[in-house]
Amino acid sequence: MGGLRGVIELAILEEHYARLRRPIIQWWIAWVVSYVVSIFAIVTSFATDVQGIANNTMLMVFAYLFAAATVAAVARVFEGFERKPVARPAHRWVVVEPDRPGRPAAPASSAPVELEGQEPAA
Repeated sequence: MGGLRGVIELAILEEHYARLRRPIIQWWIAWVVSYVVSIFAIVTSFATDVQGIANNTMLMVFAYLFAAATVAAVARVFEGFERKPVARPAHRWVVVEPDRPGRPAAPASSAPVELEGQEPAA
């Protein structure tokens, strides 16, 4: 648990803890589950009957899957430390007068938009 405490302390020092709390917890849960499944797979690897070998093969597959999930979780924690949050862009609103029925429409422009010698836009 010393590693968990170190990662949490680093996240607090770098002011990332509020954003990284969930990925850190998910990483450690995945690590503990991966560790338990791996130990159980090692213990059952001494089976000599056909069903025991098949069970151990399935446990090893699950151990590899949990190990891959643990690597993915630690990669998310690492990215959380490396990536700096970006402020969300402000929404810009344009205020336009509503169309009134008695008001004439704006005249349409008859000048071409394209430069001379260019094909019209599709």
